Amino acid sequence: MIYDLFVSYSSADGDWVREWLLPRLERRGLRVCIDWRDFEAGVPILDNIERAIEQSAKMLAVMTPSWLESGWANFEALLMQTGDPAAMYQRLIPIKLKPCDPPRRIALLTYVDCTAPDQWATQIQRLIRHFKRSILQENPFPQHVGGLPPDAVTYIERPCDAELMQCLDNYPLIALHGDFGVGKSSLLFQMQKLADNDWCVYSQDLTVMRTENERFFIGEFFKMLGKHYGPIDTWNDLVHCLQQQRAVFLLDEFGTLSCSVARAFVPRLCFLAHTVGSQIRVIVTLPTPIDMFLISRRIENPRHIHPWHSLVIPPFNEQEVEEILQCLPEPAYSIAHRHRALIMHHSAGKPGRVQALCSSLFDQVRKSHSEEDLVQIIRHWDWKKRS
Repeated sequence: MIYDLFVSYSSADGDWVREWLLPRLERRGLRVCIDWRDFEAGVPILDNIERAIEQSAKMLAVMTPSWLESGWANFEALLMQTGDPAAMYQRLIPIKLKPCDPPRRIALLTYVDCTAPDQWATQIQRLIRHFKRSILQENPFPQHVGGLPPDAVTYIERPCDAELMQCLDNYPLIALHGDFGVGKSSLLFQMQKLADNDWCVYSQDLTVMRTENERFFIGEFFKMLGKHYGPIDTWNDLVHCLQQQRAVFLLDEFGTLSCSVARAFVPRLCFLAHTVGSQIRVIVTLPTPIDMFLISRRIENPRHIHPWHSLVIPPFNEQEVEEILQCLPEPAYSIAHRHRALIMHHSAGKPGRVQALCSSLFDQVRKSHSEEDLVQIIRHWDWKKRS
């Protein structure tokens, strides 16, 4: 198949499809066929529709009253259902954007409910996991400890994602804090997508830098930035560069900075924020609130504390853990769903622990282990070892 899905929609709903739905599907790596971009010019519309359906694994039908009234949209749905009349392969996935009464052949299918705008993000994420799960051949769960990459299928958006995006509009210095394993690094890495919005993004795990020596650390920091900007020898050089190209610094494990390095580095970050505020964003992760960290490093000047905006990253709630489980293939998902209270209790809402369990379950399904084997894996999982 050339495409993962073909989107069928009414022109009356085209703005929502083009501006909201399509970017989110393609941002998560799905290959989407859509008429205005992928239909061949000069070819009869019927031929283009047939080709799109033949070359797509599934079809997403954006249901609204306008879609139901469209002859072409109904033809597309019928053509897709002809190849899967009993819905055994779930080739037609309805998404209800506006209240409507679809024909019985579609009403029998479970639809994605996007009738409430405040549920769009949650429902589309559910949709993306469905598509990804159906086409995945390799284990999508992380095989190592650490943050998930920005395009990870199993990354779950939470309210703190939206909060962070709002903070980016108002604060140049942002500190994410929370317990170990609650997903701070994964959220940080999601900000690499800002590169699509004309930001120059630098991501660095500070544990691999010389965080105990001021001179070496600042030198390594300038060298990292110099890969894009060219040689940087002073902070004023960096100011000049930022005035030409805005940048985001994603600094993971900020709490590893020694007292001497923090006392030299933090005031300079505040200097940058004051000097070129609209051109820079610095996002760091810590296990404790930023003010507590700064005081622990003997940084007590209010000018170096007040510019920071602190955002707490909580553990996952039960619904968010359930969304990770939904990435599992059957029968692993049904079994994990039945044991979700046990999983929630032992994981303490830490997504890394749940991801590690799901990775093992995924591998066992691929090895054709029995359902009882999967149950035993959940019941006897070593949660502490994978904290």
